[in-house]
Amino acid sequence: MFDHLSWSPFTQGYTMWIHHGESFVRNSTISPSTIPNMVEDTIIVEDPIQNMINDAFRVDKNHANEIPYASNLEIDQEDYAMPSATQERNEAKEYYELAREREQTLYEGCRRYSRLSFLVKLYHIKCLCGLSEKAMAMILELIKDAFENANIPSSFYEAKKSITKLGLNYVKISACPNDCMLYWGEDEERETCKNFNTSKWKTNEDVSVNKKKKKIPAKVIRYFPLKP
Repeated sequence: MFDHLSWSPFTQGYTMWIHHGESFVRNSTISPSTIPNMVEDTIIVEDPIQNMINDAFRVDKNHANEIPYASNLEIDQEDYAMPSATQERNEAKEYYELAREREQTLYEGCRRYSRLSFLVKLYHIKCLCGLSEKAMAMILELIKDAFENANIPSSFYEAKKSITKLGLNYVKISACPNDCMLYWGEDEERETCKNFNTSKWKTNEDVSVNKKKKKIPAKVIRYFPLKP
């Protein structure tokens, strides 16, 4: 909490709430010049994509020009260490790479979407509709082929690299099909369930004969870390 408040302090003189979705109510007793982010009684429209970038890297919008503090670190209360200079440089590099993508237009003359906002919207559709990565790769290839001047990656792998930097990633964890345990931590290397002795992997009958003989978990959960 101390580190968070030191890096992102409360805005001085912030007595009228306008930064949390509230609508502005005209009040003749308040001068617009005293309200942050107000120009001629009109609230400046914020960029949601820039807000996402700032949130991912813990950058306060009032200090957006400063180098972002290293975030998304696994912190052990008994062995806490401040991020190294290398970690901070890497985070700063990723931050400015995303900022540049936000400024890149999707195509010449396009004002509705930037390269980054288009990828975020496309990824949102993927999640809502349950599209596979293969389907997304084919869609990107089609768009790239149809619109040669579109500023988008040619593969879903490249697109995911930008999405992952925003913290919109997850961890896959193998699970027992009976929902009684996760193969996680000290149980990560187990091959069978410690409660029912069922296999961690799908049986040969479950796997298509056309696929390569690769072990496939019987069940997988997707874990979204809450701290980042």
